[in-house]
Amino acid sequence: MKKVWAILFAAIMVLSMSVSVFATDLADTEISGDKDNDVIVEVKDKNGNTLTGEKVYKVVIEWKDMTFTFKADQTADEIEWDPDTHTYTNLTGKWMVGTTETNAIADAVKLINHSNAEVTYGFSFENAPDATAPKHSKLTGNVTAVLTGADGTLATAEGTEYDAAPFATSGVEVDNTAVPNLLSTFTVDTVIVSLTK
Repeated sequence: MKKVWAILFAAIMVLSMSVSVFATDLADTEISGDKDNDVIVEVKDKNGNTLTGEKVYKVVIEWKDMTFTFKADQTADEIEWDPDTHTYTNLTGKWMVGTTETNAIADAVKLINHSNAEVTYGFSFENAPDATAPKHSKLTGNVTAVLTGADGTLATAEGTEYDAAPFATSGVEVDNTAVPNLLSTFTVDTVIVSLTK
């Protein structure tokens, strides 16, 4: 009986060793990702011609609320108007977005490309006073704004999941040192998004 168990254990040991692969066994083998190892999918029409597809354009533009608040350190009856300089001479305060002290809104504009083609885009202000600096707004109420996003090209959405579509953003900032000379709500400028094929 002892001999039978000894033979069975030996057989199990031999089987387990025969299916093991050790690093030294692969020393002369290279694993690469060249074209011969790639999985290729060709998409062709019913006549065997390569498909390029008609270009379909869809770019979604998402806008955040671009409202800034200048929170004065003074009450309304403490602010003094100087008719010679057209400024409120003693007006001081800080810039706010909602309840946060800041002069910037990140990702104020977001472009999402769902097209099966590249799309070139640009950000500018409608009334920029200098054509060579379109991301700088006109001066309104003693306040200017700047767009922080660069112009560029959105890649095609081909081959991407819907929620992973190519996108670009631009923030907007107001001059942190500016003190408004208007006490009512006013519009500094209008953001323009340009898109070209």
